[in-house]
Amino acid sequence: MLATKSFFKRGSTAINVDYIVVAGGGGGGGYSGNGAGGGGAGGYRTGTITLNTSEDYTILVGSLGSGASSATQGSDGGDSQFSTITAEGGGGGGSSGGTSNANNAGRNGGSGGGEDSHAYGYSGGSGIYDAGQTLGHVLHQGRDGGNGANRNDDNGAGGGGGGGAYAVGSNGTHGSSVHSAGSGGNGGDGISVPNGTWGFTTFTVCAGGGGSVFTGTKGTGGNSGVGGDGQGQYDGSETVTSGDASTGSGGGGGGYVSSAAVNGGNGADGIILLKISNSYSASFSSGVTSALNTSVSGYNIYKVTVAGSSKKVTFL
Repeated sequence: MLATKSFFKRGSTAINVDYIVVAGGGGGGGYSGNGAGGGGAGGYRTGTITLNTSEDYTILVGSLGSGASSATQGSDGGDSQFSTITAEGGGGGGSSGGTSNANNAGRNGGSGGGEDSHAYGYSGGSGIYDAGQTLGHVLHQGRDGGNGANRNDDNGAGGGGGGGAYAVGSNGTHGSSVHSAGSGGNGGDGISVPNGTWGFTTFTVCAGGGGSVFTGTKGTGGNSGVGGDGQGQYDGSETVTSGDASTGSGGGGGGYVSSAAVNGGNGADGIILLKISNSYSASFSSGVTSALNTSVSGYNIYKVTVAGSSKKVTFL
């Protein structure tokens, strides 16, 4: 299929390009007195596009969303783009500092950030999700973040987990009585990029970050920690982490250790994969970081991990 050629104009040939485009993951919310929300995963796009050789096409890898300091939401991840295909950055996790304001909510994005645990009527952020479309469509890039435990002045109440490409973030929980141990919500699972199709060692993209809790059990990042883990247990035995590098995953919710606030974990930068017939090659602008894999018979496969604004790719 990818080797099919047809001349569009003099000196230019049509080429089919398979792609995966992953946006940057959202940062975890800062410590809020209760539990903070985990960051949502960056949006996930996949499919095939027909382009022309010898023409320049935009390529942009979305940056990570930073984890927040106390009482603020995590930053959203940056959008990624290849040609006309755009994946939306993941939403930052919620954190309010115990007051009723919009920072309680998880932010919207490719996947939504998790909600702070305070009970002020907010919710986890919304992902771009249409059940009538397949995952990777422009209208189906990720899932919603989880809700917090919604309990004020209770340091055993957990924040919600960030949404992943494949699954929603889990809700935070609280204990059976005030200040008894609850848990942060787990981040939603992402999706595997298999070695047999894409050449590189199998890895997971677009996992949500886990929510945090002051007293209790941390929320684990999606796919067993590809998304960042939330902070748990104020003695420091369960520490916040960032999303795995170049996966577009969310960061864990921030917490509190040894009388000091701990920032939310950072999300992860996005990534772009391009697969073309080995009759062709790709050339990138200066400053783009890419790797070539030729292990899948008949194909050249490129993994792009760094591509800032105004960068281009050309197929030759």
